[in-house]
Amino acid sequence: MKWMLDRVRALRILSLMILDAVVINTSVLLSLLLRFELSLTNLAESEFVGRYFTLAVPYTVLSLVLFALLRLYRSLWQFAGIDELRNIAVAVFLSNTGLWALCRWTGTVLPRSLPIINFLLLLALIGTFRFAYRAARRVRNSYFSGEERRETMLIGAGAG
Repeated sequence: MKWMLDRVRALRILSLMILDAVVINTSVLLSLLLRFELSLTNLAESEFVGRYFTLAVPYTVLSLVLFALLRLYRSLWQFAGIDELRNIAVAVFLSNTGLWALCRWTGTVLPRSLPIINFLLLLALIGTFRFAYRAARRVRNSYFSGEERRETMLIGAGAG
């Protein structure tokens, strides 16, 4: 039975990592689009998208490793709180710092405003998906558990 729970948890983590990889790259592309005032023509003429694609794989891997090191896949927001929000903010900040370092290391030129826009957008997207995941689990557990739930109140618990 334990191996089955481990498989389900591993599949859940893998799914979340794939979603994060998509969100990380989408965030950079949307940041570039916002930088060019939502003009696809101006963005295409700038060649920044092609330059980013040279960094996309290392940046994604680096971001996922940072997310794992900061335990974003451990709690899976079962109990969301300030600590998880702080971990997301630190992970997104370090991820953007990593993008900046990759640009410097490889000599790739991207807009100077990209890290700031990407930080805000990635923070919002990662936070939103984590919150949506938590909300979906809560709905699933409360409405589709198949068993009758009975609320209990403990009086004096912990008083000593």
